Amino acid sequence: MIACTALGVGLTLFGCGGGDGSGERDVIVRAAPSAHPEARRAVANGCGPDLTRFIRSLDGLRDQLAVGLTYDQYLENVRQLQRAYRAIPVAAEPVRCVVGAGVPAERALNQQIEAANTWGDCLAESCDLSSVEPEVKRRWARASVLITNAQEGRSR
Repeated sequence: MIACTALGVGLTLFGCGGGDGSGERDVIVRAAPSAHPEARRAVANGCGPDLTRFIRSLDGLRDQLAVGLTYDQYLENVRQLQRAYRAIPVAAEPVRCVVGAGVPAERALNQQIEAANTWGDCLAESCDLSSVEPEVKRRWARASVLITNAQEGRSR
């Protein structure tokens, strides 16, 4: 199922406005929604509300990417996720939640951060966005699989 989810996630960058891919900040990011909506279930019972909200927020970003986000909107989402992650009282979470849901959620956040860094570096260097598109797509696909794993409480 993980492989199907990874293959089912079609992610694409679309340029709006200038159209030359020169790195404008108004470029819209769009991603296809998860191919397996039935995999989007609540985090295992007994996990704390902060961890549960964090995972739901990761899933929310995945949904927002399907609609489209500018770099600034994406970066703000990632920053909010970082704040939510830091607010999780890990010591109060059951070990099964930390391992089963928290670990893949943390890895998904790291993939989102790396995607934001790649996109931001390109903008700072005025590079052609198509040159970083494959890397950003890989990061989002990995994050999507990890979000599903966190929702299902699987640490893989």
